[in-house]
Amino acid sequence: LPRPTAWISDDTQMTLALARGLETAAGRGTLAPLRCERPVREEFVNWYQSPDNNRAPGNTCLRACLVLKDASAPWQQASQTHSKGCGAN
Repeated sequence: LPRPTAWISDDTQMTLALARGLETAAGRGTLAPLRCERPVREEFVNWYQSPDNNRAPGNTCLRACLVLKDASAPWQQASQTHSKGCGAN
């Protein structure tokens, strides 16, 4: 990079949130889907609520994180099928 400062996007932040969630899950034992759900969900919600979440994440991501805030909702409900956003599924 030509500058000493690195560019950090919302994608970078979400990747780091996923990595922290997986690291937490791995620290609790064998990495498995059920073990990953809670820490990954918590990291995405923390990112969603963070004042550092100021890099223009799309509505698809924001709506998904809003669903993830409800711990009683299955994570699959956070999927924003047919949203047609840039990172949409």
